[in-house]
Amino acid sequence: MSSCRFLPECDNIKRGLISLIDDAAGDARKIKDNLEKWFNDSMERVAGWYKRLAQKITVGVAIVLALITNADMLMVANALHRDSAVRGAVSAAAAEAVRSAIPGNSFDSLVAVNNALTRIDLTDLPVGWQPKPGSAADPRQAPITLQGWLAKLAGIAFTIIAVSMGAPFWFNVLGNIVRLRIDGEPPTTAKGSNP
Repeated sequence: MSSCRFLPECDNIKRGLISLIDDAAGDARKIKDNLEKWFNDSMERVAGWYKRLAQKITVGVAIVLALITNADMLMVANALHRDSAVRGAVSAAAAEAVRSAIPGNSFDSLVAVNNALTRIDLTDLPVGWQPKPGSAADPRQAPITLQGWLAKLAGIAFTIIAVSMGAPFWFNVLGNIVRLRIDGEPPTTAKGSNP
């Protein structure tokens, strides 16, 4: 209690607790209920504050990483859509990561994922900035037109939004997609045939 005298919030807490006890009019059950409600309300406020702070930090980190790495979601999607070699290399690296993941051994699984990411980096996936002037068609070059910059900023904004949603959101989305596919209606059979 002696450390409380240095905190200005202590007087407010004392007044609040005394008020809760006075409202109970000596009923021990009511005092317990009032204290429980006060504690739960306080924890909800703290949880909300923490969630807002964590979201701000996540968005800040996403902005910095997306700008430093030139992680343009539209540019990557376009490259995967147009170039079958890049799409095949990324797909093969992802399949290899899944095959080489060792259940129950998180360190070896992380090593396998790191190796797969290294193989993806070796493909022509357009991530990162190209420091040397090269082909004007290289998407890793800095844009030179207003339209190019707007497209680049839109792609980076999509990346920031996707990253700021967080892993739990994306796992939930993927889980719902898989569940929808599993729970969907079975294909209809032709009339007169036995299923």
